[in-house]
Amino acid sequence: MNFSYVFYIAVTLTCTGFLTATPPLGAEDQGSLLAEFTADDPVAVSGLPEGVTVMLEPETSADGQKSWRLTYSGNEPVFAALFEVPLAGIENGQLQYSARLRSRQVSGRAYLEMRCVFPDGKSYFAKALNETLTGDRDWMPTSTPFFLKKGESPEKAMLGVCLEGPGTVWIDQVRLSRQSLRVGNPFTMRLAWIPGMMLGMLGGIYGAFAGFLAPRGRGRAWVLGLGIFLDGACFLMLPAGIVLFAGGYSFGVWYPWLLTGAIGVLVFTSVLPVIFKRYREAELRRMDALDLS
Repeated sequence: MNFSYVFYIAVTLTCTGFLTATPPLGAEDQGSLLAEFTADDPVAVSGLPEGVTVMLEPETSADGQKSWRLTYSGNEPVFAALFEVPLAGIENGQLQYSARLRSRQVSGRAYLEMRCVFPDGKSYFAKALNETLTGDRDWMPTSTPFFLKKGESPEKAMLGVCLEGPGTVWIDQVRLSRQSLRVGNPFTMRLAWIPGMMLGMLGGIYGAFAGFLAPRGRGRAWVLGLGIFLDGACFLMLPAGIVLFAGGYSFGVWYPWLLTGAIGVLVFTSVLPVIFKRYREAELRRMDALDLS
């Protein structure tokens, strides 16, 4: 195994670890439900942007009931705030705004947006930019989080949809929930990336050292032992990801485990035989050198 090949493997594994460090947001997690809106409720916020109209849609919904239909005729991006939720006394946690969206003839992108308004009048937003709709899309679940540190307590949250161009969007099953910022549990969305990142970094270091030591016949025991250990760890991450998926965990939890396990198994299972072969070749060269001497 030449050094350039192993270096490529090292970079691949390291990048895999860091890619899983930012898992995409997935299915909604209700946590502690703060507010829930159905299409029987009127839109709570007045003063929609120019060109935006909101109507109840009795025949199109995600749950067989009703939904809201937003139609936009302008060309500039706008935020249509639909609901307002008081948030007095909420801090040091994660707000999760979730809903189901459907689109028709949307030019540009449409996505959820939440704006938190603080006592000083300033507002900050969270956008579901990794779960956007363009053109014609059927109902899809989407969500976006807003993280609050200790001492950060907004007065209210404005829930709505951002449209970057003309089109029609339906929204249904609107929820706002609060989740605690838990630590110490690797199966939470905030920490699910850690095993993948650690394995990716360790795999990168391992690849570099294996590429240097194996052709020279050095460090055989620990190089092969560590490679088998990493391969086994990846094999364990695969079923762990499947179990998390089957258990109903969100996309951002099972995705890093399943992706890292799959790539790790593919890489290590193909590389380990080559490393074994390089050690055998180094041993044969050593024996030939002894015979010549």
